[in-house]
Amino acid sequence: MFTTKTKLRPFRFIFNKAHKILIFFICVIIVAILINPAKYSQSTLNGLMVWATIIVPSIFPFLFFSLVLVELGMAQKISKIFYPLTSKLFKTGGVSAYIFFMSLISGYPVGAKLIEDFYNKGIIDSCEGARICSFCSMASPMFVLGSIGIGLLKSYAAGLILLISQILSSIINGLVFRNYKSNNFQPKSLITPQSKNADNILSECIYNSVVSVLTVGGFVAMFYMLVEILNDIYLLYPLKVILEKLGVPSNFSDGLTRGLIEVTNGCLQISAQKANLIQKTVCCGFLISWGGLSVHCQNLTFLTKSGIKTSFYFLSKTTQVFVTLIISLVFCLIFLR
Repeated sequence: MFTTKTKLRPFRFIFNKAHKILIFFICVIIVAILINPAKYSQSTLNGLMVWATIIVPSIFPFLFFSLVLVELGMAQKISKIFYPLTSKLFKTGGVSAYIFFMSLISGYPVGAKLIEDFYNKGIIDSCEGARICSFCSMASPMFVLGSIGIGLLKSYAAGLILLISQILSSIINGLVFRNYKSNNFQPKSLITPQSKNADNILSECIYNSVVSVLTVGGFVAMFYMLVEILNDIYLLYPLKVILEKLGVPSNFSDGLTRGLIEVTNGCLQISAQKANLIQKTVCCGFLISWGGLSVHCQNLTFLTKSGIKTSFYFLSKTTQVFVTLIISLVFCLIFLR
């Protein structure tokens, strides 16, 4: 007779093996750092520089003011206006419109952070949060237009194509997942904001914003270093080979593999290649829409606290990536030829 413990033994074996592999992998990383501390310290510093010069200016002000607006009741007003639209299109409450607009303005991981905030307030549940997540995960216009389009690709038109492609793919992705666990969809009424004095609102919003931005900085710095280590110990090489077998030019494979882990690093590598603007733009659009493991860790830091499954998150990001690829390629062929 099989007991529950007997049935779980194979899975326990798999989990134990995965646990041991993870420990071994971390030990390899530590040894690599000890062998060449100067190089990987510089990689970490490069990540912190990207965080300080690109991410903090583009995220921190918007994150702070978005939290202030929530406390002042702006989300309630936007929710009432857009509820008829969001309920029909995405089967979500009107508050999803506020999350969408703030995610569009602020970029990763503000959308995920706001989903967690509204989940903790009891305004949305995990199922509605998952549907909102499917169309509220995107990079900021400042990053897409300024840093990637004008800064790296040297083309405002390319940056504009990337931005529009990202917005359209997010909306289409939301339509794809509109029926995800939506059978019993009934939007909860928004909680009336509690009266607080200005000092309390400002101090709480500043504290929450700083903690969130520091968390993002830690992930960026860590993954910048991780990319270099994985490249040096040839763990990225099999992925490069797979990409080249799929028809990706060899000069783009390195940038794409790096970008799958840390998006800014990958876009930097791709923009430096000698290739036409259409190829660079489409590849950067792919990486920006995917976000990289660094962005995924930032988002999941907030989303898992909202009861959203990691598997659903990666599924929704995968579909969004393919939609972005199609839209950006069509736009590039029309406007960048």
